[in-house]
Amino acid sequence: MPNPLGKYKFIDAAIIILEKSAQPRKTKEIINEALKLGFIKTYGRTPNQTLNGILNKIVNSGGVYKGHKIAKAGKGSFFLKK
Repeated sequence: MPNPLGKYKFIDAAIIILEKSAQPRKTKEIINEALKLGFIKTYGRTPNQTLNGILNKIVNSGGVYKGHKIAKAGKGSFFLKK
């Protein structure tokens, strides 16, 4: 879901990228791809840690975000259950 700047929230960008991925992705890979595609804009030093915290919070509270089931595949690595 785009924000007022026409970009996505970290979590929404991650969902789009994970939907297209056949394998689990590390948060650093997700952030790099989202930046490359222009989905997000960040000025922080550790956006991958921010995304990791967001995804861990979702996984620990049931793993569902806007109808998508997010699962952890390892440290800093996530995928969508189909």
